[in-house]
Amino acid sequence: MVNPFPLARSHHARSGDRHCNPMEPAAGERTGRYGPRVPSRRPRQIPDEYFAELFALLISHRDRALVAFWISTGARASELLGMASGDIDPGRQLITVVRKGTKAIQVLPASPDAFVWLRLYQAQMHGLVPAGRDDPLWWTLRRPLRTPRL
Repeated sequence: MVNPFPLARSHHARSGDRHCNPMEPAAGERTGRYGPRVPSRRPRQIPDEYFAELFALLISHRDRALVAFWISTGARASELLGMASGDIDPGRQLITVVRKGTKAIQVLPASPDAFVWLRLYQAQMHGLVPAGRDDPLWWTLRRPLRTPRL
């Protein structure tokens, strides 16, 4: 096996700081001729104006609540769609989700706006769907009303 990043072989490369002032910090040099550079990745994000435009295009309180929970908690869509009515705690601004891989139950803080949109959605669906603690929280908007497929 051959090292893909061989060290420089010349005498001058090994003594790069030989003629520098020892009181000054050493210059940062790569150790090999083909030393890879680590790319600096920008975090993935949506600019505020695009998010506001996206949010304004949503047509239902359910969709606004789901997007608000998604943005504020970072939970996966399948974790949000699998929530039951008893998994929300508006008083403490918390939701409970079942994590994907471990199936562990995790409590996540959510934004107050998400709970406002959720309450508007629940008022819209009142009397149309069951609202027990173990019943699904999210329902389709088309008839017949059913839970979204995961």
